[in-house]
Amino acid sequence: MGAETLLNEEQAAQRLNVAVKTLQKWRVVGGGPRFVKLGRCVRYSAVDLEDFITARTVPHTAALIGGSMRGSKGRHVPHK
Repeated sequence: MGAETLLNEEQAAQRLNVAVKTLQKWRVVGGGPRFVKLGRCVRYSAVDLEDFITARTVPHTAALIGGSMRGSKGRHVPHK
């Protein structure tokens, strides 16, 4: 991972424009960005957040057909 910038839950949620509760849910059900566990602390790599955003960037709504926006359990990952 190197000397990447690590963000706490609040910072990561703000970067993604979602609620902290949404990040917490994604950690349980899947479909969210990768995270780092440091003891009891949860951190998010700024690079991983950018990758998460890039992977979900689509040119038009037809690109969503076929489950490209589904979580690891096949459920739709809600946008907030």
